[in-house]
Amino acid sequence: MFDNFETYFTVNIMLTFKEYMKLRKTRKSGKSTLLKAAMNVCSALFHLREHLPAGFEISYAEVKAIYPDYQIIGDVTNASKHNSLTRGEPKLSSAENIYEAVVATRYKDDLGSYYHHTKSVYVILDDGTEVDLHPVLVDMLNTWINLLQDKSLISDKIRPKRIVRRITKRSKNSGRMDIEHINGLPFHHKMHMFKYNYEKGIAEPEDMAGKNLEMRISEPPLYEISISWEDKGGTKRIIEIEVDEIQKERFERQGFDDRALKKFLEIAKEQGKIQDFVLKNKA
Repeated sequence: MFDNFETYFTVNIMLTFKEYMKLRKTRKSGKSTLLKAAMNVCSALFHLREHLPAGFEISYAEVKAIYPDYQIIGDVTNASKHNSLTRGEPKLSSAENIYEAVVATRYKDDLGSYYHHTKSVYVILDDGTEVDLHPVLVDMLNTWINLLQDKSLISDKIRPKRIVRRITKRSKNSGRMDIEHINGLPFHHKMHMFKYNYEKGIAEPEDMAGKNLEMRISEPPLYEISISWEDKGGTKRIIEIEVDEIQKERFERQGFDDRALKKFLEIAKEQGKIQDFVLKNKA
């Protein structure tokens, strides 16, 4: 499948982690895309030892001795596959206790308080401990890089940072996180609230007891797309339709060819902008 182990590690580990980090930075939540990406990273990191070249084998116990949270990664991988774990002594035995959450951190500047929103995946262990999976994934990846470089199996890799200690400045998107929902499915949304401790230089959990939270729910934004032409009498005609963001991106991606025109006219008919249409094929 892969030319060599270096190729396998780059494609299956580093690129999988890169895709996860890309989704972690997006300002959309609600469809568990980050959760699925985190599960892919867990699986890749957990099963990596099974793909080591002959003569470089390392056991589960040996990896766990180097990085104890390797067990959490294994439990998450197996629980996400089998739903529940009944053998051995797992720290996490149910996939129900793996979830994606929005992380809201409160900062302050001369204008007052403001929030910055990110996302992360959490697991609730069987003993009740709640663990942010992100630092675990970062540490496990760096552990593998160190081990494999010591054995000269891979070239030097850029090691991701476990925690980025910096203050996120106020911007026009401060406090924004678009929540998407699939119509007809139950709506479950989890949020973790933090406040930045300027003396310690870290974000700490914020006690929200007695405080009110407000959420604004609205329809997805609509965009206008139009076509215009001159009829036989020289009169300019125009048809405008409204599309959502996904439809807009499709029109932009494929260009305005015959297929796009047909789709445009179908939407125009649905929205009552025209009565009927006939799209003639080009000779």
